[in-house]
Amino acid sequence: MLMGVSAFAQKQKFIIVKSYKNGVATVSKVIPIKQPQTINVTQIKYVPQVRFKKSKPQIVKEVEYKLVNVPTAPTALDTVAILQQYYPKNVHREVLTLEEGVGNVVITDTISHNRLVSRRWIADIKPKVKERIVEVYRPKTVQWYIGPNFTSNVQQPFLSFGASILRKSLSDNIFQISIGTTVHEGIASPTPYFGFGGYIKIK
Repeated sequence: MLMGVSAFAQKQKFIIVKSYKNGVATVSKVIPIKQPQTINVTQIKYVPQVRFKKSKPQIVKEVEYKLVNVPTAPTALDTVAILQQYYPKNVHREVLTLEEGVGNVVITDTISHNRLVSRRWIADIKPKVKERIVEVYRPKTVQWYIGPNFTSNVQQPFLSFGASILRKSLSDNIFQISIGTTVHEGIASPTPYFGFGGYIKIK
């Protein structure tokens, strides 16, 4: 199979492409040729030529300046001292005192490699106790008392002797029962006696 191209550039405005098989044209294809557009010049404008003038170099006045040395304290960098503080474990202890004397807290920090390794704290805190006195009155009960008694005068030391039992009631009044014997010239007489008495609370 052969292909032939026929171009007509002067008169024709297309191209004919033909395909041949066994010397016989089998397919023909016409491809049109695009013609360039015609530009019509209606006005001509001339651009003026620009000329650059060479400028003369200008002399810049000299600027006076002065170097001033500012004294600064030299800083010493001790690398060995820094490493000695960096690698080992440094222990920092701080005591915090609480207000009003309640107690204190001890904080212990362990620092190594520029970071906090551990922290421990011990608290010694006393509980705050407020004292308050409360008077509690005992409920009243009946009370009993017992004791000896005797009588005397200037001439005879002992006139009588005996014992008494007293009862104190809930209203604080006292009731008394006494028993005993008389004494005559220092010899006990077989004459016994007993008596009653009472006391009333005034104030």
